Amino acid sequence: MTSLSVKPAERACPGCRSDGRALSEYHFRDPDDYFKEPLRFVSCASCHLVYLAEPLKAEPLYFSDYYGTRRGLPSYVFEPFNRYWVSVKAQRFARLIDGKTVLDFGCGRGDFLGALETLGFDVWGVETQKDAVAALRAKRGSHIASRVTDLPTTPDLFDGITLWHVLEHVDDPSTILNELNRVSKKGGKLFVAVPNWDSWERHFFGDRWFHLDVPRHQLQFTQETVSALLATCGWQIVSVSYSGWAYNLYGLFQSLLNLGPGPRNFFYRLCKRGVFMPLSNSRFWIGAAWNLVAILPAAVIAMVLIGPLTALHKTGTIELVAVKKSVEKTGH
Repeated sequence: MTSLSVKPAERACPGCRSDGRALSEYHFRDPDDYFKEPLRFVSCASCHLVYLAEPLKAEPLYFSDYYGTRRGLPSYVFEPFNRYWVSVKAQRFARLIDGKTVLDFGCGRGDFLGALETLGFDVWGVETQKDAVAALRAKRGSHIASRVTDLPTTPDLFDGITLWHVLEHVDDPSTILNELNRVSKKGGKLFVAVPNWDSWERHFFGDRWFHLDVPRHQLQFTQETVSALLATCGWQIVSVSYSGWAYNLYGLFQSLLNLGPGPRNFFYRLCKRGVFMPLSNSRFWIGAAWNLVAILPAAVIAMVLIGPLTALHKTGTIELVAVKKSVEKTGH
């Protein structure tokens, strides 16, 4: 899968904006079966970013309960874990930054914002999901918007900015990262988490890898490609981690379950969003039967594998911390 025989992408590289020449290409089926044909991804010949070759309209891929429902089964399974994990994440985040003014880009339902508020932070959020924005604005007013440029901010405002598994969803990451740099304080920290294209899971599971999630994840990053992108947008990497246990352990567990029959991501969708297909559909019952049989073995295998994969930097996600670069002034 190399070099000159690969057809160029239908769009310029979203990372370096080069002309779409590709080193290699990959074909994946989406887990929700929206598309009949596999989706084509290419590796940019200039910066090596892997991205969706043809742009798609994103709106139909996101829906009312995309971030989860607090009704039915999810209220007993997903929500208790989510509250605990978000609280732990907020406390860890609070220890890593100086100052109290924070922007969560891609804030979803606002769970992380709420956890930070209880710790005394001044919280701001950007979210594109219309129903989520409406609910968040009802509580936090102008501190919530659909774009950074719609917030009543000033340059050098934020002590910390987070993009928890958001950057892989966007079609123009450079513009977003440059805008976030503008509103960050000098020395302000940027926290980024993305799926790891170099992970063992991607190589082993293919399009059954939980964190692949095409085409919602239209960009696929390695440590090198995300670091290079951040650097070109005024951010300096200060740490890289492969030990985000909640994302990595669960992602590996779900990928193992995806090896069996029935709909992919069955357990995740059932326990986060409730029943996602009619009970009269035979595929629902096939998936339910497989998950009941495989859930315990998958959990054990995931717990055994996660330690070695973390040590080898081959887990399913990467977390990076960067700081806003100082601009050096030159005289004549």
